[in-house]
Amino acid sequence: MDLSELSKDSEFWFHDGNVVLVAQRGAFRVHRSILSRHSGVFSNIFAIPVPSTPDSSTEQFEGLPAIPVSDSAHDFKHLLHALYDGSNYLKHGEPIPFAVLAALARLAHKYQLDELLSGACGRLASVFSADFDQWRITCGASNALVSLESTDAIEAFHLFSLIGRTDMVPTALYACCQLPFRDIVQGVVRADGTLEKLDSEDLERCLHAREFFTTSFAWMSLTFLDVEPSVRCTRRALCAEGIHKVRLGPLSGPDICQGTQILSDHFLFLAKSMETDGCICGECLAMLLRRQYSLLQKLWLGLPMLMQLEGIEWPSGV
Repeated sequence: MDLSELSKDSEFWFHDGNVVLVAQRGAFRVHRSILSRHSGVFSNIFAIPVPSTPDSSTEQFEGLPAIPVSDSAHDFKHLLHALYDGSNYLKHGEPIPFAVLAALARLAHKYQLDELLSGACGRLASVFSADFDQWRITCGASNALVSLESTDAIEAFHLFSLIGRTDMVPTALYACCQLPFRDIVQGVVRADGTLEKLDSEDLERCLHAREFFTTSFAWMSLTFLDVEPSVRCTRRALCAEGIHKVRLGPLSGPDICQGTQILSDHFLFLAKSMETDGCICGECLAMLLRRQYSLLQKLWLGLPMLMQLEGIEWPSGV
């Protein structure tokens, strides 16, 4: 460890701190007692005897023992914020960026900070939920708890695999399938500079799933309106004609083979527009909305199998 290249952190350099923790080139002068109080892992690290005076075998930085950690400076600083600022760090009213929550979850798992891990995962589960109805609220996009970018998907997939949250792995891999092909193959750089890239096995899963989603989207486009009017319809001839016209129109062109967002509300918006335009009545709209929900829920329940994921905690639909 080359101490001459270290940079003292502007926020976490306490003059009464009694140890310097080094993450990459960042130096953090902190208090052993505070970190040990929260984490048995830190307590064990600090339990290793350190000579009271510098010698050739003990690295010192400004007269204090300097202990390296293998974390990025970005992640470690967010962890210190959580430990020093307490639970308020996760309770403020604005959405927390995914990169911050990922950093907290990663290091909370490593340093066995169960309460912090639970708090971070609670927010992340609001957008990477295993519950179909919960997930549909934002379709995996940002909400009041999490600020999310599409490029966070690969990091999310790796994070949930690392911390054992298999219930969030399928939705993260589904989000990976929606990325541009270049990002899927070459990876994405996360906030701390680390390249997040799918390994060959997961890349194969992702590409196979994309092919399935595209084919299934085309199949749904061709069959979604292959129905008779609702049994409660009072204008069956008009609604049958309206359904037939739309089916032969916008749902029969080349664009039907272009989608991987198979769990989107594309057909919900289509059905609502048909009712707005007078093509169908309210009863037929309700019938189509039930059909759309049933089709998507069936795909949702089979998501882990479709993406060749094993050992996943996932609703069975039974």
